[in-house]
Amino acid sequence: MKSTVAKCGASHGFTLIELIIVIVLMAVIVTIGAGLVGKSAESFRAADDIAEVGWQGRIALERMEQEIRAISSTAGVTTWTATALTFTNTGGTSIGYTFAAGTLQRTQAPTTAPQPQPLADNVTSLGFTYWDRTGAQVVPGVGSVSSIYYITVTLGVSKGNFSSNYRTTIYPRNFL
Repeated sequence: MKSTVAKCGASHGFTLIELIIVIVLMAVIVTIGAGLVGKSAESFRAADDIAEVGWQGRIALERMEQEIRAISSTAGVTTWTATALTFTNTGGTSIGYTFAAGTLQRTQAPTTAPQPQPLADNVTSLGFTYWDRTGAQVVPGVGSVSSIYYITVTLGVSKGNFSSNYRTTIYPRNFL
């Protein structure tokens, strides 16, 4: 008769040690992969913040530049401080820029009740500097509005860990 007992030493599976080694290796690979995915997500958020800051700053400054360039005359400048500017453009519309609670606000009149509208969010600073024909600074409250020849606008924008400052100097077309 033949025996049905298997020979000793014949192996048809994995040992416990082999299974534990595979589990440990898989855990290491998953941990490294999770770290890479986390870094990728963080990089995506940073890139999104950079794009948002750039977009907010450039669009706001471009709009301000176009509208300031169309100031009717120095007599059309009604408010000119280091942080606010209000003027009348060549079309007779009063436009104002102010900074409040992290938002660059734009006001336009004539309307029944002009309300400030947000022009840009995540704004950290807004500044106006006024210059005469010789390049000397015209200080609000000290100098005369009729001396203004150039206006420099400085805008700070920040989101997340990224911030950027934008600056432009504008010559209004109708300043003589």
